[in-house]
Amino acid sequence: MIYSFHFHAETNIMCILLLAMMLFFVLRSSEKKENRILLANTVLGMILTCISSIFHCYSMNRTTSLGAEGIYLFYILYCISQMSVGCFWFLYSESLLETKMVSSRKNRIGMSIPFAAFSVLIALTPVTGWFISVQKNATGFAVTRGAADGLSFGVMFVYVIITAFHAWIRAAREERAMEKKTYFVTGTFPLSFLILGAFQVFHPNAPSLCYGFVICILLTYITNQDNKISTDPLTKLNNRNQLNKYMLSEMRNPEIKEHLYLMIFDIDKFKQINDKFGHVEGDRALVKMTDILKKAVKHSNYRNFIARFGGDEFIIVTEAWDELQRIVKRIRELEDETNASGEYPYELSISMGYAKYEINMTGIQQWIDTADEMLYKEKKVKERERKISMR
Repeated sequence: MIYSFHFHAETNIMCILLLAMMLFFVLRSSEKKENRILLANTVLGMILTCISSIFHCYSMNRTTSLGAEGIYLFYILYCISQMSVGCFWFLYSESLLETKMVSSRKNRIGMSIPFAAFSVLIALTPVTGWFISVQKNATGFAVTRGAADGLSFGVMFVYVIITAFHAWIRAAREERAMEKKTYFVTGTFPLSFLILGAFQVFHPNAPSLCYGFVICILLTYITNQDNKISTDPLTKLNNRNQLNKYMLSEMRNPEIKEHLYLMIFDIDKFKQINDKFGHVEGDRALVKMTDILKKAVKHSNYRNFIARFGGDEFIIVTEAWDELQRIVKRIRELEDETNASGEYPYELSISMGYAKYEINMTGIQQWIDTADEMLYKEKKVKERERKISMR
């Protein structure tokens, strides 16, 4: 199969331009600094791969133009930049998944050792001839591929497969829809990169690797940004926008809506926690409440949707009365465990109200207001009991 060098070059240049725009948005994104740097390095590695791929393709087709030194140089750059993409993608993906493999700087350095070691081996190929060897002949230069040629793609393949496997496991365990989607995309779309990259190993002049990577990185980035739009930044729960979408969807489902319950929660005396202990401690209380609610809805036979409604208010939408009772019981148990631990300089007390969805409700707000009225009544009862106990 014959591929035009000009087509190869034009394709890579187009991908370089797309990747450069991607890099611009990555550097301006609101991702935490560490993840932003890792993603930027991945994109930079692919830009370098595209550039070196053009010259590598040129040298392999017109061996008399660049000389032996040029052929070796662009082969080495191409292989090392290709491996860097796999390595940085691995580090970025594992950071998104928050695995122990990249939990510290020491671990990240350790996971980069295979990339560094093989980079050294590839850099020595002019001496060893393990990857390619270049001989001068009567017409110019002849390139012979060594036994280790293509090993750089193998290193990249291992990095991507490991993190894809981790992402699939996390997607299977995740209960939140948006997080599940993000993990699934993180594990699945890099396969397009590998498949098209493998095709280019056997057809070096076919510009399929750059296509695969641009597709992979764009879809992953778009999915992550979509997830951020739908996620509360502090608690990592669904936000109000995502809650409204879910509630509308469930209210339109004739099989589900007759059994839907909405529970609304807040932290008692949350303003006093902020005023007395500071907003950092207030955020810590919100994160702990998030942890309690997440644990309460785990290991269920029903779908439970949990979201931060705003401030210290949280909402859980569940599908059955029995499940509502189980969740409330579990929350009270976790609340008692938290307070017994003495970890917090105050007592964490959670109030709750709930409401069953009724057909005659005018909309989402009425449903929430009905549950909120019950929440308010519970808070008044607690306050009355507190005053009696202080007499």
